[in-house]
Amino acid sequence: FNDPSEALQANDAEAIRKAIWDAKSYRPDGIIEGKTLQKLVTTPIPPADHDYPFKGLQDKLHGIRYQELTTITSGSGQGKSTFCRQLAVNLLSKGERVGYLAINKAQACTSGNFYKLGHAHLGSFRASVKHRFSKKGIT
Repeated sequence: FNDPSEALQANDAEAIRKAIWDAKSYRPDGIIEGKTLQKLVTTPIPPADHDYPFKGLQDKLHGIRYQELTTITSGSGQGKSTFCRQLAVNLLSKGERVGYLAINKAQACTSGNFYKLGHAHLGSFRASVKHRFSKKGIT
């Protein structure tokens, strides 16, 4: 039989019983047992590459590490973009390079919001974006 339905239709309960009891163990790739993670979870966290500029977050996450990805989630209008911009500007002020991807945001809007944070070194970025948009007839 190709599947249990065929065995049921043929009234062959014995074939179903054998299929269940004689089944071979199967573990798909990517599934791991908890005991294999013991070394990972018992290894001390490496020191942070940078501190978060927010005390509460710093206390919880113990800093920013290059090999980690932190996801920011919240409802609409809760300040996710503002938080990310403030974090990016904080890292830029320390001389770090920052890649910033803002989904569903106009480039001019994002650069303008960086500029509003009061960091003059982003002013030339905003001006170049404004120039590109004005050439396309977008203000």
